[in-house]
Order: sequence, then structure tokens, then C-alpha cells
Amino acid sequence: MALLTSPRNAGLTRSLLRIVILYSAFLILHSAAAAAEPLHIENVQIGLPGGKGEQESTPYRSGLWAPVYVKIKAGPDGNGLNQFVVRVESSDGENALVRYETPLPALTANEDYIAVAYVRPAGNLDDFSVHLVTADGQPVLGGPAVPPPADKQPLEPAQPLYLSIGSRLARNMAGDQGEDKQKQTTPFAYIDDVSYMPDRWFGYEAVDCVVLTTGGELIKTLLEDSAADRRRALAEWVRRGGKLIVSVGANRQLAADLLKKMPLGAAERAPLIPCDLDGPPVTCAEAVDLSHWLGPAKPLERVEFTHLRPGAGVVVLVSEACKDQDGAKVDCPVLVESSCGLGRVWLTAFDLETGPFGAKDAEDSRKAFWAKVQTEFTPRLPVPADKNGFNANEPQALLADLERSLDDFENVPVVNFGWVALFILVYIAIVGPLDYILLTRLFKRPELTWITFPVVVVSLSILAYVTAYSMKGDDLRVIKMDLVEYDLGDQPQAYGTSWFTLFSPRIQNCTIGLEPSAPDWASPPAEGTTNRAVMVAALTRAGQADAAGSPSLFRKPYDYAPDAFGVEHTPIPVWSTRAFQASWRAGVDKEKPPVADGTADKTKPDPVRADPADANKLIGTIRNNLPVALESVTIFYRGNYYAAPDLAPGAEFHVQALWQPRPGKDQPGLAALGWAGDASVLTQPIEEMSEGRSTNRPYYVPAVPRNQLMKDMLFHTKTTGASAKTNIGLRVFDQSWRLDEKKVQVEQGKEGRVFRDEIILVARTSALSDQAAKAMNDPACPTRLWIDRLPDGKSKPPIPSGYLTQETYVRVYIPVQHPQPDKAVKP
Repeated sequence: MALLTSPRNAGLTRSLLRIVILYSAFLILHSAAAAAEPLHIENVQIGLPGGKGEQESTPYRSGLWAPVYVKIKAGPDGNGLNQFVVRVESSDGENALVRYETPLPALTANEDYIAVAYVRPAGNLDDFSVHLVTADGQPVLGGPAVPPPADKQPLEPAQPLYLSIGSRLARNMAGDQGEDKQKQTTPFAYIDDVSYMPDRWFGYEAVDCVVLTTGGELIKTLLEDSAADRRRALAEWVRRGGKLIVSVGANRQLAADLLKKMPLGAAERAPLIPCDLDGPPVTCAEAVDLSHWLGPAKPLERVEFTHLRPGAGVVVLVSEACKDQDGAKVDCPVLVESSCGLGRVWLTAFDLETGPFGAKDAEDSRKAFWAKVQTEFTPRLPVPADKNGFNANEPQALLADLERSLDDFENVPVVNFGWVALFILVYIAIVGPLDYILLTRLFKRPELTWITFPVVVVSLSILAYVTAYSMKGDDLRVIKMDLVEYDLGDQPQAYGTSWFTLFSPRIQNCTIGLEPSAPDWASPPAEGTTNRAVMVAALTRAGQADAAGSPSLFRKPYDYAPDAFGVEHTPIPVWSTRAFQASWRAGVDKEKPPVADGTADKTKPDPVRADPADANKLIGTIRNNLPVALESVTIFYRGNYYAAPDLAPGAEFHVQALWQPRPGKDQPGLAALGWAGDASVLTQPIEEMSEGRSTNRPYYVPAVPRNQLMKDMLFHTKTTGASAKTNIGLRVFDQSWRLDEKKVQVEQGKEGRVFRDEIILVARTSALSDQAAKAMNDPACPTRLWIDRLPDGKSKPPIPSGYLTQETYVRVYIPVQHPQPDKAVKP
């Protein structure tokens, strides 16, 4: 005690007491803050769960949407509905910060909750962060979480991504990858908890194929009302071009209930796949036909199959001779295929993870099955451009070319670099030697440089600005390209995608929205509601390794609107461009779809159907109900394409004319494989402009013709023999699988071939290039662009001043009626 109170140690004692008091105060304040903290983030995961093989990584793809899983721990008092928001912030392709917000539901005291937000990453997530904020935007105590590890890398552009939902099938799906496993391993993700299923359809955007297994416990949770958003998101993704494999075995009744709950809404009752599977199971002593379809593999024995009853449009790939519960012989389809909107669905009558297929002695069958799946569903890589092979690190060419073509503003002159260099030299001469000579030799007042130097800099800057302003003008300019697709099945639907670039004459923060033109191109939404089936995002090249440019010193974030149906306050620098992509879905009038098979006279229906005299030919009528002419019309049927005449508004065409003999033609149709290279189809009937770029022409064809890019996109697999471009980011538009013959088993040990019972019509409309006020209200414009406001379901879109260039392409899927299902041709 004396030692502590001695004068020599008094200062030390006081210092120690201060430290103890401050530390105690810190603990008290920290405890109080922790007690007052309403909720906090415990963990963040970017991308779908899983990774390559057995690695516990999370795959995502640069330039495409990815889910962000934020594990929330509620506070001791819980919280109310929408009281707090999870905010995800990241850089886009232009190094601007963009935010996506997900409101939190009501949580009970200390409840654990997985909030699913979304990010559209550009590059390696260098500026990624997650924040908890209140409903009015105030940060919650604890600050942001910045979770991505330093080595977090996106998938390479050439890599496909498979996702299994229900069980972890990565090991079975990988199979034998060959000697160089590191180079050939396919990335797999898995979800075995419904909480990790995306609740928005674009959360699956990076996935090439989803495998949904129904033999486990996940299906029970997925059927609950709380999982409705998850079911709807998966169904919406499939209908917009996704690829899905569903296995049905032990839980067949639950699977039947799930497929019935997968329609998009009460008014849309078309099932995910028109196939009844409610009946009792059947047994097969030896699945011989399945083993032959898979290739040389040991047949599965004593298999119990779900009895599938395919409906219209379903192709039976494999069928087995089985026995029902009474011992009677029945022919049971065990693997079927169908379209679902723009998507592709396989349905297996057996479980992929349990039962005979999951047994140890079925390894050969599993490997053969997954090899077959990857052959059918994995996007095919382009032919290598040179002997060095395809460079997986190179950004995809097709989307990059599309972005460049949309950035080609013909009427906005670009100052030649030679003039820029000359002006720089003149500037240097004025502020340097000339200023020195005038002030020291002529006026003999060198101190005046404090006045002349800033005057010269400001004057020349104003002169440069005025010169650029006079050249580039003060008009907003937009180049927009639309693809509108119509599925004319039992529940007709319209699907659209818009790509557009804005050239801004001034610094501004734009709010961007879009909606389909109704009622000419699609049915309008319900009165007083906005069309939330629209997604708008800044266009970033998928696979881009790093964001373009360098970030500004003071970056103000812009925001995605709820459900990403628009973007708000997007910064566009002066005399710069900004590219966007929008996707939408809408209903169409079933009585009068925009493009229809049949005549206008309902008393004399004439649908497209097989010719009774020759199943390889068609009869029937196609009618154009759009307010604009369809030009360069092509019809695909049974692996061939046929040139059809242009269709004016209200015009009809009899498809039997396609098979009439033509002078100089040995056959009416040509192989679909050559369509993309045929310069006579899907052309723009305006010649390319000369170097003079006369402004009197109504339309300018860019250096990379957009019609050729569209041809590569629509049936990309059919163009890879002649194209070295990859279609990453555009894979959902490749409908080549609809044109192919299907390999099926017609009887034990023998194969046959069938085509889908549908035709595909592809056409374009005349390009528009006019003042925005006129072009946006033109009936030929399939979508209305909203600038500075978002669609509200009540008012009309604001018409911006400036100019709009519009290109529109149309693809229509028309079922072909048959008196009887088309039978496979025996070999």
C-alpha cells in the first residue's frame, strides 16, 4: 500500500486507475449497446451454396444476378414487419455503386432468419458490402459487414453451372471427368434447405440447369404456403428459358401436388409439365430400354416407376414394359421431355438419389445418365479460333459485340484524335512559350502570369466545351433493340427482352423503367397496378473480369427499385453512354394473339396441323395481328427452315405453300444448321451507310450488324460450327434444342427419332429512327421506355426530348396439331 501511495508511484497509480475506469466504462457502454441492438448480421454468403466437386465454395457469375444470403439474428425484443432492411451495395460495370434492398419480415425474440438479397456483380466484388438499415435508411448499430474473402473469384465464362435442389448430387453428376480433372470439372451448387432457394426468378440467372429431386424432406417444406415465393421464382425462371430436371419416385403424390402448385398465378393454370403422375406405381423387373437409351449399361432390376401419363406436347424419350399392381402389363413412360414457356423440362419416373438408381451397383447407370444430361444441357463451346484453343478468360464475344453495336451513335460525331493532339499542342504553346514571350519580352511584366495563366485556362476550357457542345448537341439519344417471343400453347404468353443504350448530353441521374406496349403487343396489367414481371438492370458483360474504368472520388450510389423492376438515379456523365437490359413477361389475348395460327373468321378455323397425306408437311394458316408488318419471315419445322412471304398487319399465310415446288429449288426447306450463315434471312432492307454518314438517311446499320448478332443468339448451338463466339449471358435465348431430333426408345434395344410438334416463326420489323416523342408512340415499338419516372399503372410514360432508334425481332412458337401422336421412325 505504501508502495502505491508513495510520491514516486502516485502518477503511475493514477494512470492505472484511469485505464481501469475507462475500460469499465467501455464494457458498460458496449453491454448497453449490445442489449439495445435490435438485430445484427451473423454471416453473409454470396452466390448459390456449393462449388466445384466437394469444395464448400459459392459460385457466382460476373455480370449476372446472384443471391446474397444474409443470416440475421433478431434482438431480444424482435422486430415488426418491414421495420428493417438488408441493403447490398456493389460496383456495376461502370464502377458506379448500386444498391439492392430486401425488407425483413416480423421476427420473434432472438429468431434466426436467412434474408435473401441480390447482387449483379461486376468483377471480383471489390466494393461489395452489406448493411442493416431502418425503413427510413438509418444505419443499425454495428455498421456494415464486408464478408467476401480476398480470393473470391467468379466462374470463368466458359464454365456451365448446375444446381441441385433437394439433395447434393454433385458427386454423382461429376462422374468421370477424364484425366485433367482440374480443367474439366463442372461447377455444381446445391440447395437442401428451402430458405436458400431464391425468391426472385433472376436469382437463378447464372444457372444453366436445375435438378429438382423430390425423394427427400425438402419437398414437404416447399409445399408449405410460406414457400410460395420460392415455388413461383423457380417456375418463372423455367418459363423464361431455364432448364429443369425433375425426378419423381417415392414421394410421387407430394411431387404431383408440387407440380400443380408451380403455375405463376391463379389465372395461369398451365402446369410446369403437362404430365399426370397421380396414379399407382408400376414395377419393372429389368429396365432394359432405359439402359439402351443411356448406352451400354447394366439394366436396373426390380425398379418401381411412377406411372406417367403424358399430355399434349410431351415427348416420351424412354418407355418400359412394366406391370401394374394387379399384375397386368402396361407400357410406362419413364423419361419424358416438354417445353414450359421458353424453358425445357425433363421428368424422370424414378428417384435420382435413392432406390435402385442410387444403389452402389448402379454406378454405371448413374455415370451414363449424367453424361447424357451434360451432353443435352451443357452449353456447347465455340470452335477454337486458333490452334491455341479457346481462351476461357476472354469475355464473351456475342454480348460484347451487342453492347458495342448499341453504342454506335451515328449522328454523334467523334473528334478525330489528330485534332485533339493539335489542340493540346496549341494549349501548351499558349500557356507556355507564348505567355512567357509576351509577358517578358513585350510587356516586361512577368508577374502578370498570375492573371494570364488562369484566364487562358478558363477561356480555352470554355472554348473546348462550346465546341464539343455544338458538335454533340443537347439531345438525349437512345438505341434500343427488342426481342419479343410468343408461346401459343394452352396459356399464351409473351416474353420480351430489351437492350438499350442512352447517350446523355449532360450530367444527369436517370430513373429508368420499361413496360410492354399494350394492347398491341401484350395484354395490359390489371388496372391501377404496375407490371412487376419486368426486370431492369445496368448492362454488364457477363464474365467480365473487372469493372470498366476507375471509380470517381465521390460516388453516390443508385438503387434498384423493388424486385428490380427499374433503376433509380443512375449516374450518366456528360456526353457519355450507359447500357441497360430489361426482361418482361405478360399475358396475351387468347382469342386474338399478336401472331396466331388460324383465320380471322372464327367460323372457319384453320389451325396449323400435320398434312394427313404426309406428316412431314403442314397445312393451315398463320395470321399477323400485330400493328406492324413482319418482314424476312422464316419458319422452322422438323430441323429445316423455310422462307415465307412478308406479312402485313392483318395478312394471312397458308403454310402448305412452303412445300410447293419452286424454280431452281431441289427441295423447299434447308437444314437449320445453315440458317445463321444465310445472308438472305432476317435482313434489314436498308444499305449500310458510307463513310460520309449522311444524316438524311432514316437508319444507320452499325459496323456489327445487330441482325447477325440476333441470329447467333436465337439458335446459338446451330451457329457454333461457323462462329467462335460464346453466348454467356445470352444462353436462355438459344432454342436450338427445339429444332433437334429426339433420340427415343421405340422397343427393346431399338432406337427411333422424333421432332417436336411445333413450328417456330422468326421475323423482324422495319427499323425506326425518329424523334423519341414520335418513335415511342409508334405502334411498331413493342415496349415503352420510362425515363425519369417508373411505371405506376396509372399514368402514361413521360416522352423525353431527343431521338430513338428501334429494332424489333419476333419469335413465335406454334403447336402443330396431330390426329395422333407422331410415332418414332424405327431404325
